[in-house]
Amino acid sequence: MNSDFLFVYGTLKRGKNSPLKHLMNLKTTYLEDVQISGKLYLVSYYPGLKLDSANTVYGELYKITDSSIIERLDEYEGCSQNSPAPHEYRRVAIPVCTSFGTVDAWTYEYIQAVNEKDYIESGKF
Repeated sequence: MNSDFLFVYGTLKRGKNSPLKHLMNLKTTYLEDVQISGKLYLVSYYPGLKLDSANTVYGELYKITDSSIIERLDEYEGCSQNSPAPHEYRRVAIPVCTSFGTVDAWTYEYIQAVNEKDYIESGKF
């Protein structure tokens, strides 16, 4: 699957201090704030998304203007082919409802075990 959209919910959001902030500004365009079904957990200083839930996670939708960013994002999230196993995340396409219709967007799902005490009830990071 190929997607021209990216859903972010953690350190890649605007206003966060991500090492990829400059690259995000060059290779994506912010579109709007959106929400998806899922649960957020505080994994460390960053959150992890679990998609198997009917709860709400709030984030941002971006239009990918240069597809080379996907490889860099995979490296950043530790799920590229060169990343050591076990991976914390996997890149998946999810449906996102927007003001202009539903689109499929890439996001990064946390695939390790979580502790329910680390659940972020607000769905916001």
